[in-house]
Amino acid sequence: MCPDLTPKEREEGKTLREQLKKRRDEGEDNLVIRGNKFVKLTPRTQRHIAAAQLMSDQTEPNLSTISLVEEMKTK
Repeated sequence: MCPDLTPKEREEGKTLREQLKKRRDEGEDNLVIRGNKFVKLTPRTQRHIAAAQLMSDQTEPNLSTISLVEEMKTK
């Protein structure tokens, strides 16, 4: 729950997250929500996110994250 958002903003965010989940289930893995829009990640942005996830203590890296970082090391 985000107390600083209006009920309308919370509902819009929920709708966007549901759409994102549906699109990811359909195979679009390189999408994120930025500014109430879907944005396709570039390979460079994906590598930065993967590196940040590896450095974070809060998340476990998944196989795609590890492969992106390995790919980044070879370039």
